[in-house]
Amino acid sequence: MDPVDPQIIQYTEDGNDAAGALINGELWKSVLSENLFGGFSYNPRVISLVDDDSLIIIFEGYIERSDDDLEFVKMEFYLGGISIESTDKLIELDNRIFEFDGQKHVGLVDSDVINPGLSYDGQIYFRKVTKDHFCGTFSIKMGTSTIVTYGRFDYKMVNLSFEVD
Repeated sequence: MDPVDPQIIQYTEDGNDAAGALINGELWKSVLSENLFGGFSYNPRVISLVDDDSLIIIFEGYIERSDDDLEFVKMEFYLGGISIESTDKLIELDNRIFEFDGQKHVGLVDSDVINPGLSYDGQIYFRKVTKDHFCGTFSIKMGTSTIVTYGRFDYKMVNLSFEVD
């Protein structure tokens, strides 16, 4: 647990295959998702849109409102001007920060659509991206209604789901 806020996972760079954040003060954490072979994994999706020169990163998770009430929430990061055609090339993200501007770089919560009338702020910081690790932090502000703080992720590189589209 995090020493500043014990309800969220502590930021690590150990390949713990986890992500977490606070969304409007509520705990969001990564969740198991079904894979193609019928098993489950924590794998985030990384999609390279080669023709559009951009990268999409998706973390799926949930907010637990009670024992019987889980709200599934997806975090999506659209990064323009990034041409990465293989998992090996992801290391080019190491120690890079992308500020969200609502156009070239955008962080979204539970939405696939960028609303031009909404302001988008925040950032994603790839603190450690190596052949073994995919780790970083993020924050998102979509207008005044959705605020994500203390976002962090720590995955083994081998567990990423990488697609080229």
